[in-house]
Amino acid sequence: MKFYYVKLSCPEANDGDKFKKILSACLTKKVEDFEFSNIPNKIHELEKNDFVVFILSGDVGNKNVYFRNDDSLKNFGNGIYALGKVNSITPVDKKFSATLYPLNECISREQLYLYPQFSDNLGVMTKGSPNQAGLYSLDQDVYLSLIDYLTKNKIINNEYGLLKEINYTDKLSQVAIANQIFLKAKNLESFKALGLLQASPNKLFTSHNNAPRDYLIDCFCKWFAKPENFKISYEGLVTGKVLKSWDQDFFNHQIFSIDKDAIDEDIKKIKKIVENSDANQEWSKFNDSSSKGAPKAVLGKNNYLSFLDSFSKDPEQIKAYKDLFNIKVTSNANIALRLSKPFILLAGISGTGKTRFIREQASKTGSIEKTYQLIPVRPDWHEPSDLLGYVSRVSGSPYYVATDVLRFIVKAWSAIADKNIDCQSKVIKGHILDLNEIPPYWLCLDEMNLAPVEQYFSDFLSILETRIWAKNTNKFEYSCDALLSGKLVNEGGHQLRNDLEITGGKYDALWDHFSNFGIGIPLNLIVAGTVNMDETTHGFSRKVLDRALSFDFGDFFPNNFDSYFNPSIEAVTLGYPIWSNASIELDALSTTIDKDGKKSIGFLSEVNEKLDGSYFKIAYRSLNDLLLSVIAFQPKSEIELHAVWDDFVMCKILPRIEGDIDKLAIHGGTSDAQVTILSELKELLAKKLSSIWNDESRPDLYRRFSGTTTTDRNIQETNTNTILIACRSKNKISWMENRLTNTSFTNYWP
Repeated sequence: MKFYYVKLSCPEANDGDKFKKILSACLTKKVEDFEFSNIPNKIHELEKNDFVVFILSGDVGNKNVYFRNDDSLKNFGNGIYALGKVNSITPVDKKFSATLYPLNECISREQLYLYPQFSDNLGVMTKGSPNQAGLYSLDQDVYLSLIDYLTKNKIINNEYGLLKEINYTDKLSQVAIANQIFLKAKNLESFKALGLLQASPNKLFTSHNNAPRDYLIDCFCKWFAKPENFKISYEGLVTGKVLKSWDQDFFNHQIFSIDKDAIDEDIKKIKKIVENSDANQEWSKFNDSSSKGAPKAVLGKNNYLSFLDSFSKDPEQIKAYKDLFNIKVTSNANIALRLSKPFILLAGISGTGKTRFIREQASKTGSIEKTYQLIPVRPDWHEPSDLLGYVSRVSGSPYYVATDVLRFIVKAWSAIADKNIDCQSKVIKGHILDLNEIPPYWLCLDEMNLAPVEQYFSDFLSILETRIWAKNTNKFEYSCDALLSGKLVNEGGHQLRNDLEITGGKYDALWDHFSNFGIGIPLNLIVAGTVNMDETTHGFSRKVLDRALSFDFGDFFPNNFDSYFNPSIEAVTLGYPIWSNASIELDALSTTIDKDGKKSIGFLSEVNEKLDGSYFKIAYRSLNDLLLSVIAFQPKSEIELHAVWDDFVMCKILPRIEGDIDKLAIHGGTSDAQVTILSELKELLAKKLSSIWNDESRPDLYRRFSGTTTTDRNIQETNTNTILIACRSKNKISWMENRLTNTSFTNYWP
């Protein structure tokens, strides 16, 4: 048997609905026999029982024409839709028939980006690989590796007969080694500097370095906007969004890709690609069907190619471009996951290691002495001054009494100032890669709910929602309202500055910022509260829960007695968020399986319907948090997306739900019916999280294998360091239902 992949391109003219029937069968997951005609290339080599990977694609123009009467199909994504087995071949007529075995979802090229064995065939890095429709050979190991990928991610039905005819087990086992070689070839330092490489050498990072490409496109757009270069007829085409789509859909990410060490050579290659673009059939068809050849003109000698000539001669632009690669890697590059919020609650029984967890996180990216502060919360705290300090006039003149919390907050600000971030205005500004050198500062509020959190922590909770992040190509901006007003800072004067230990000319600009705008929440601060729920502590209002990520520590980071002396699992390294508003982060969202956020919006809408009429209903803040979680985790498959949703339900939905049977009974129901919000939510989640609901199949997003063999019987080992676990929310809801049955009251907290 031999292996192939076939590219089927959406035709412009009607073909008797052949392409439509194939696409429909793939989308409806229907196993069916099809005949494929007009297949160029390898048709004479094809034999019965050979295996074929089917890639369906098409440019926007053809899709709009072909599916003009069917809006539901014309927006189908390009990618791998099915596997097949050849039944018969008619080489003379360039025909063959095969049985199609549809995948559970379309696999885009980007999903295979970081698997080197796919890079010159099925994956996105296709320099020199065929782009037109046709039949192409596929190495056996590549095919089997793909099958292994599909089965591990549950993207293919394991009951398909063709899977039983081949041995594909552990064909991805060498991916980690190959990936390291690939990363070295593609400038490992750059990927690390951008925080795109996971901490583990075996963990494939989830996105690629777009900063140089984005910078080049931005420079071209600015060049075009100059009066001497501007052409009104091309105005709507010279935009970042349009140019990125052309680069991806028609040129395999080649026309805005320039190696920093081979700028002149790569510009020559780009010119050759553009000048010979008539040979690119998909591009030519798109160009001919849209704007009378305007796309080719935009990339042609009078526009983009002319820009490249000026770009190559501009030393400032070249230096800025190279700087996107040549960034020194620091400890912050070890961050594997950026949190979606800078405030977390760790709840669990005493002694599980909550405080130690925070210490270990701080030591991974900084040091206990510099980037960690333990604050034991006192039961008599009742107002913000207990946390941030106050002005004393006992001696006759005002004297600001600072606290360890305030000193640590300023210490985090000092780390920002050390990187020469612009602090002259309320909005601080810097290069996006400066964030790589600013470590997280972990503030641990131990036994946080010994005092009423809503009282002593009220200022922080309110100011937390004023954080604003904005990014533009390679720059970032951050602002936040003041925890301590500029008026109080000025009242404290030199005495306060000395107490906060930011003396000397090095911090003059930072002190001026504090004096003018107050002391806000620094961008690199993470507040982590440890929580015990018993008769000596206070509960949390929904105001607090809305602003925090609440972790049941025993569920997310369980103790395993068997591995006490030889731990085999470790928590991933966490970092501070670099987003605040998901609605302006569409580029970051577009690299996930939920490209426009509609899947997550639909999921949360259905969850909220189950909460309708109760005290537990959610609003925009929760939706924003969910979308930020998707951005943070960058899920590339349905299973990964469901894992993000599962953890979101655990951290943001279930902590809100508490009460007796009367309070939890669904609106209009009775306590006798025993139909509760929990049971309704459980029924919904069983459908929405179907890919992970019934077995240990979802990845653990917060833990990984540390390299030794695990003795934990509750997790599944894989050939990488990814841990597979059971659906968390399913188990938690069952636990809450049992508590409700046994005690007539329930809540989330252990």
